[in-house]
Amino acid sequence: MPHKSPRVAAALMASAWAIDPVKVRPLRALAMRALAGEEISDQDRVANRVGQGRSASPAKPQGSVAIVPIVGTIVHRVEQADDISGPGGVSAARLRSQIRQLANDDSVGSILLDIESPGGSVDGIAELGQEIRAASMIKPVVASANAYAASAAYWIASQAGEVVITPSGELGSIGVYSLHEDDSQLLETMGVKISVIRAGAHKIEANPFEPLSKEARSDMQATVDRYYEEFTAAVARGRGLSASTVRKEPWGQGRMVGAKRAVEVGLADRVETIEETVARLANGKGVIRQSRNKADMTRLKLGFA
Repeated sequence: MPHKSPRVAAALMASAWAIDPVKVRPLRALAMRALAGEEISDQDRVANRVGQGRSASPAKPQGSVAIVPIVGTIVHRVEQADDISGPGGVSAARLRSQIRQLANDDSVGSILLDIESPGGSVDGIAELGQEIRAASMIKPVVASANAYAASAAYWIASQAGEVVITPSGELGSIGVYSLHEDDSQLLETMGVKISVIRAGAHKIEANPFEPLSKEARSDMQATVDRYYEEFTAAVARGRGLSASTVRKEPWGQGRMVGAKRAVEVGLADRVETIEETVARLANGKGVIRQSRNKADMTRLKLGFA
């Protein structure tokens, strides 16, 4: 179904992203087309997924193993997810609810997060990570980089009780950034002048119609720094590393790592195919987090949203 909705552009132009930079160009192109009023088809949006042959569908049980596909760009709300990645896109809020239900379902013995994602918006990621961590204290939760878990996708993967990576897989790209586009000179060459009328000194700062001011740049930098601190702290906590170690390594500064290296540096626990992981979990060989965080457990039992 074609879309002209401004939600497409609004969702893509979020203030801060934890996403593989390779993904930005096609997403930006999609946003520009939406802003220009062009119809965006389902095929256009699905083409922006990393796992184009797969879909982000509800959990698929294989025996007592619940497999949760996380495929494509992650955003907070369902509507944003469908706008960006097409029907069945990845919503952090939807995943939180799904993980909570599976954690409290006695018929589910373990949860497998089947991830092929470049990451996405930072909105809702910390909360999703907390939900995954809490679930991993109740039953085995395994995150599989199959074959790509970058940035925000690795943020949430790192909160599982175990992280595995397929032999050809990659993960990492720990970092956060935001973009500002200055169209003022382009508009000037087109003979277009846009006047910004504001009440509030900082209202609509960092807009595309004016050059980025020092104050606006500083505020944007403070925002990405804050999210980066949260991101690296979460990875450190989830993987049993120090935050300083995470921040000083190339993979903690935005680089990706392959399967063997991921295990060597502690970002993953083992290399195995998704089929091997399913078989292992079905045989009861998953792990439950031993360190139980009281706040996490209380939160899960009460079903906090």
